[in-house]
Amino acid sequence: MGQKSNELDAPRGTAEAQLVSAKQPGKRSNLDLLHELQVHQAELEMQNENLRQAQVALEESRDRYVEFYDFAPVGYLTLNRDACITEINLTGAALLGDDRAKFMNRRFATLIAPEDRDYWHMYFMSVLQQDSRQTCELSMLCRDGAHLEVQLDALRHVEKNATQTIRIVMTDITERKQVEKRIGYLATHDRMTDLPNRELFYDRLSQAISQAKRKEERFAVLFMDLDGFKAVNDNFGHEAGDAVLKIAAARFQTCIRDMDTVARIGGDEFAIILNNVKQLEDASNVARKIIAAISDPIKPDETTECRIGVSIGIALYPQNGPEIDKLMHAADSAMYQSKTGGKNNFSFFDELSGGQESNEPWINFDATKFVGVRVMDQQHETLAEMINKLNTAFNGNENIEVVSGILDEISVYTRFHFDTEERLMERFSYPEILEHKKEHQNLLAEFAFLKKKFLEGGESVVLHTLKNWLFLHITNSDKPLAAFLNKLHDVD
Repeated sequence: MGQKSNELDAPRGTAEAQLVSAKQPGKRSNLDLLHELQVHQAELEMQNENLRQAQVALEESRDRYVEFYDFAPVGYLTLNRDACITEINLTGAALLGDDRAKFMNRRFATLIAPEDRDYWHMYFMSVLQQDSRQTCELSMLCRDGAHLEVQLDALRHVEKNATQTIRIVMTDITERKQVEKRIGYLATHDRMTDLPNRELFYDRLSQAISQAKRKEERFAVLFMDLDGFKAVNDNFGHEAGDAVLKIAAARFQTCIRDMDTVARIGGDEFAIILNNVKQLEDASNVARKIIAAISDPIKPDETTECRIGVSIGIALYPQNGPEIDKLMHAADSAMYQSKTGGKNNFSFFDELSGGQESNEPWINFDATKFVGVRVMDQQHETLAEMINKLNTAFNGNENIEVVSGILDEISVYTRFHFDTEERLMERFSYPEILEHKKEHQNLLAEFAFLKKKFLEGGESVVLHTLKNWLFLHITNSDKPLAAFLNKLHDVD
């Protein structure tokens, strides 16, 4: 009250000071009464003016808040505990394509795309149970049926009457999602032909192996190389060659089913996965269709016509190998047999060698892989044996606990091996020690990712990657280290 009283007394004091300075002599009693009335009137006028100014400031502040709220670049919503909308700004209503009144008291879940509603429910329950901001991304339905990709940032708020509300900031991320989708597509597809690239092909090949293994089915891999393509480039130029690749890719696609995959592996090489092959004739029929389709004349432009062919090699799962690299090697070998046999033809790998059965380990760590430092070679060989053990467990249908245990063993031994190398680098002052240590960290992170992917069903592509993971590290990093140790210090 003391501060409030002082604020109200301020106009009175000012009014008294103004009247005292203008006071005329006369009877004290009349002058006192007049003085009081004049002071009171001046005080009221000043208070009214102050109140008017405060009201104007309040209204201006309210208008600014309303403008900021309604015309913010993001949507603002308030939900009650039943997830019904109690407030929404104009931007939020505009993003969803309807009048604000249409959203009041509406359940927020009805605005979410069906495929994301279960996710929304879990997210909303999490918001109710947490005191910190919770974020999610999901797809919402606009009035016209179009999908709106949004990011929701929600926070639980407790009102003065203990009522709980959920305050949400809704941000339109549709454009960002489209860019991410496009970037993802470009990362897995060949830009010239729009076919899956090598990386995506190997991923789908891994899925095909897992599915065939689970369902006890078989599938075929066709490896294809265009015949006469070099002559097109030489005679008509690279633009004509690019056009021929695009036309060939389109013709390949007309020869397979939606469930199959055709990819550009590189240059004028292509590969196809034919899923669920019942008999050899299924693969033969597709190969014949491809040869016939490619044999038709090709017009890279209005004035040019050329002819090409295709040599095809066919490998079968599981007859020609249970792993990605063995299957691809078998299909590649069969393709070269077609090349040497007259081109524009197809061959099965079984027709060449009667199969690919061998007692050789999957990773054959022979003397060509040695770096020349005994402890490093011994540990590399042990790692190769462990990866072979993992491959055998996978192909032998071992349970997930056994496979996971082998992956853990590889992880532990890899750390031990890296520690050994780092002690050697520190002891002998290896000049590239920082770069080498950084690669060790990256390799361990890659292995953790590969283990996760393996346990999620990407077994074959992970095994194939692990094989390269080991050999690339030896070739690119450990051989230079070993050469340094042997040259300057003759380390055994």
